[in-house]
Amino acid sequence: MSIAAASKILANIMYYYRDYGLSLGCMVCGWDKRGPNIYYVDNDGTRLKGQRFSVGSGSTFAYGVLDSEYKYDLEKEEALELGQRAIYGATHRDAYSGGVINLYHIDENGWKKISSIDNDDLHWTRYGKEVKYGLVRPVISNDGNNNNNNNNNSVRQ
Repeated sequence: MSIAAASKILANIMYYYRDYGLSLGCMVCGWDKRGPNIYYVDNDGTRLKGQRFSVGSGSTFAYGVLDSEYKYDLEKEEALELGQRAIYGATHRDAYSGGVINLYHIDENGWKKISSIDNDDLHWTRYGKEVKYGLVRPVISNDGNNNNNNNNNSVRQ
């Protein structure tokens, strides 16, 4: 089945149930004989084809990253980094966006899970401005005592 057909079936189901109080925003993604495809489908049965989407309550934060940094000719590693940064922006700023960033890559051979990273760990080790300015959270030992022998320059392990 093509990605277009799968998204159309989901959109038809959602259109049929549009007044039942359901809430859905999803991306139907994949690779078929036409190449890579991505569709947005929501609870009203809206179906849109596009190149990049963000769904959910944190999507405005993710769009901010995508809109400012997306280029048509991204290499795979650049695209994965951009996706991770966009999801980080959503999960860090939106209380309802969860706490784990699951990153997948889809190509003509199928999909592959790239990583599953806790947003808090990513913040304190990579993206948080506290890391950039040398201000990092002290390490707390398992017994609850502050194990801070490095003048607040330790990153949580």
